[in-house]
Amino acid sequence: MRTKILLGLAVLAVSASTLVAQVYSLNIVGYVNQAVPAGSAAAPSFVLIGNPLKASPDNTVGTVLAGQLPATSSLLSWDGSTFLENVYSGGGAAGWDVPDAVIAPGTGFFIKNPTTTAATITFVGEVLAGLQTNSMTTAFSLVSSKVPVAGDLFADAHLNFTNMVANDSLLTWDGSTYIENVYAGGGAPGWDSPPVVTVGQGFFLKQAGAVHTVNWITIGFP
Repeated sequence: MRTKILLGLAVLAVSASTLVAQVYSLNIVGYVNQAVPAGSAAAPSFVLIGNPLKASPDNTVGTVLAGQLPATSSLLSWDGSTFLENVYSGGGAAGWDVPDAVIAPGTGFFIKNPTTTAATITFVGEVLAGLQTNSMTTAFSLVSSKVPVAGDLFADAHLNFTNMVANDSLLTWDGSTYIENVYAGGGAPGWDSPPVVTVGQGFFLKQAGAVHTVNWITIGFP
């Protein structure tokens, strides 16, 4: 079935580094490019990203990232209280410490590059359709949008990130430090600044006071 999405074209092609997206649709599949800067052993680069597409046959690290990073790079996932490092030794999917670790859409993670070789990760897969729920139930949740959309998390109809309570905050990463954006409540004006994200960007939700459930319901395509 032919489905008209966004601009009504025929394949999704998004470059996270340029923030320019062209969207085409037949099977609602496509790719997203994410730049990983060069670093060094003494000063690795870190990028905080998420997988914005449903990969085939699965969303494991071995499938999604395969051999796209320099050897000794690693993925840092968050278990609710600490980071878990998954190191890539090279040689394709089997080169990961845990190749079957899952990085499904909606999950945020760091990529650490301790080499002087820059890389580009190309996420390939299906754009999720319909309502997509991401439930956050810990004091710090590392998340990303389940749909490949850039914009204001609160104001964009597809991103729809509106279920926080007063004094919850978002922590984004600028390449060297976290930037905290606090929500005072009362709708869009309650943010310190508009909570804008790029396609495939990861970020932390920090819950204030008692831990509560925040259900982030993104709206896929069509």
